[in-house]
Amino acid sequence: MFRKLTRFIINPFRIVTTCLLFRNIRMLYMLPSFTDKVERCPVCEAAGVHEFTNRYTPLDRCTDCGHVYSRKAPKKRIMQLVYKGYGYWKRDKGHQGIDKVEYSPQWDAFLQDRLNIATKTGVLNGKKGLKIFEIGCSEGMLLHELKKLGHQAEGCDMNAATAQEGMKTLAVKIHTEMFEDLPLKEDHYDAVLSFHTVEHLPSPDSVLKKIAQTLKSDGAVLIEVPCGPDEYTNTDHLQFFCTESLRRFIGNRFEEVQIFDNTYTTQSGAVMGSLYGCGRCPKG
Repeated sequence: MFRKLTRFIINPFRIVTTCLLFRNIRMLYMLPSFTDKVERCPVCEAAGVHEFTNRYTPLDRCTDCGHVYSRKAPKKRIMQLVYKGYGYWKRDKGHQGIDKVEYSPQWDAFLQDRLNIATKTGVLNGKKGLKIFEIGCSEGMLLHELKKLGHQAEGCDMNAATAQEGMKTLAVKIHTEMFEDLPLKEDHYDAVLSFHTVEHLPSPDSVLKKIAQTLKSDGAVLIEVPCGPDEYTNTDHLQFFCTESLRRFIGNRFEEVQIFDNTYTTQSGAVMGSLYGCGRCPKG
C-alpha cells in the first residue's frame, strides 16, 4: 500500500522532470501549472470563438476586433525552454540566408528592411544620438547598425546564448531578462522597436504599457508582426494580428497610430508577409 501511495505521489514529479529534461513542450502545455487560461481577447477583452487548433493549443478569434490568440498562455518556464540555446538562432536566421553573427553582405536585406520602415515612419528622423531600445533583439545586429549611425542603442532577448554571442561579436548591450522584468527608466527613450516578437508574447498589453512608460512624451514605438492564417500552425506564436487588431492594440496606449501593410497573396491564395504598426505620443 505504501509503495502504491509513494508511486502515485512521485509519478507526477517524474512526468514534469522528464518533460523539462527532454523539452516536451506539448506535454507541458497539457499541465495547468505551466499555462494560464486566456478567456478574453488580449487586445480588446471581447469574447472569442474557436478558430483553429494547432499542436499545442486551441486558437480563438475575437468577435469584435478579429484578433486571433492562443487559448493557453505559456508561463515563463515554457518560454525559457522554447527560446533556449544558440540553435534557435541558427534555425530562425537560416531561412533568411544568414549563418554568421558577424557582419557580412548576407545581412544587408535584413538591415535595410528595418531601417527603411523606421525611416518611412519617422522613427528615425535624421537626428543623431537617439536613445533606442529593441525588444527581442536576438544577436543585436540592428543595434550594431544603429550605433554606427550615431544612436544610443540597447536591447533585450531572453535567449541568453544568442545574446552572449552578439555581445561578444558585435560589442552591443543586450539584457537577457524579459522586457517586463527590466528596471528601465521612465520617460527615457526616443524609440522602442520590436520586429517579429510581439506575436510570441503571452501578455502583449503589459509589454506595450511598459513601452509607453519608458518612452518620452513625443516618443514612438515601431512593431512588426506576421499575419495571415498560414501562421496558425506556428506554435511559437501566441498572437495573430490583423490590420484592425494591430491598430486597436497600439491605440490602447498611444494617441497616434499608423499601420503599414507588407502582405502579399500567393498563387494558391495564401496571405503572407507582415504588418507594421507605429504608435506616437504615449497616453498618460
